[in-house]
Amino acid sequence: MSGGIKCKCNNPKWIVWHYKCNYSYFQYPKGKYHDSKYSLIHCEHCQATWRTKAKYVEKLPMKEEE
Repeated sequence: MSGGIKCKCNNPKWIVWHYKCNYSYFQYPKGKYHDSKYSLIHCEHCQATWRTKAKYVEKLPMKEEE
């Protein structure tokens, strides 16, 4: 199961924004780090963003800290 905008690129450039975590406002403390089975993926070409717990996430590069 996944959710978000689907990437439709022929040559995608996917990166992991949040690895197995989220920053939920539905959990306490609100808006803070929470462990999750899902990771947040982003395509730098089409700007699509989605969450997934697929195994391919392990092979993707992580977002560099700013």
